[in-house]
Amino acid sequence: MNLMLSLSSPSSQCHRLSLTFLCFGIAFMLTSCGDSRISQCNQLVAIVNKAAEEARDIDKMSQASQGDKTNELKKMTDRFQQFAKEIDDITLENPDIKNFQKQFVSLYNQTSQSSQNLRDAIAKKNKSQVDNNLKAFGEVSTLEAKLVEEVNRYCGGVN
Repeated sequence: MNLMLSLSSPSSQCHRLSLTFLCFGIAFMLTSCGDSRISQCNQLVAIVNKAAEEARDIDKMSQASQGDKTNELKKMTDRFQQFAKEIDDITLENPDIKNFQKQFVSLYNQTSQSSQNLRDAIAKKNKSQVDNNLKAFGEVSTLEAKLVEEVNRYCGGVN
């Protein structure tokens, strides 16, 4: 920022200085609002990305291991409960992002419950329950993909 000094009257300098500060104030407020939205999006997306990464890691471990997959399902159950709590604990002000927050908390609680139900069905060796729970698990995954797309569209539209 370049400051220009003028030999004009002190009152006109004050007027220009006041106008300059007013312009900077408005620009700062606009930037702050955008930064707040960006910051809130980033807080939510950071946890969602961490959850997706861990889910991929658990899936890779499950595919690499032979036989019983209940340990991986237990890990997924526990981690998604933790992710739901982490997301729920974020303090957000933007109503749209708060809505995404609620949806992710619900989704991750559903994911956790689906993992637990699948684990229980496997332990009981009940094939029809296993099949039903795999279907439910797939439906939750589809919901997650749609929600992630909505968040990306909303948060990516920040200028």
